[in-house]
Amino acid sequence: MKIAIDHARMGAVAGFLEGHLLLDGHKIRFKGVAFGRYGGQNVRVEFSPGARRALKKRGIDPDELASRVQQKIVQGDFEVVQNPSAGKDG
Repeated sequence: MKIAIDHARMGAVAGFLEGHLLLDGHKIRFKGVAFGRYGGQNVRVEFSPGARRALKKRGIDPDELASRVQQKIVQGDFEVVQNPSAGKDG
């Protein structure tokens, strides 16, 4: 499983993430919140209702997969996908 963060917006207390994972050749999108103050770093990942249904049809527990994705993000096991227009004016 490969995880990529496509977009991150950082706030004062939390960061908001949009990303995807590649699982057996299938791209599954997710949204999440990352925060880390008391108790260390933490991430909460959610799949859309459609993605949850598709995972269940393939025999994959969406909650278990979300836990695995969250753990990998906290451990730094992901890549950041750069937006080609990021940082350009106009």
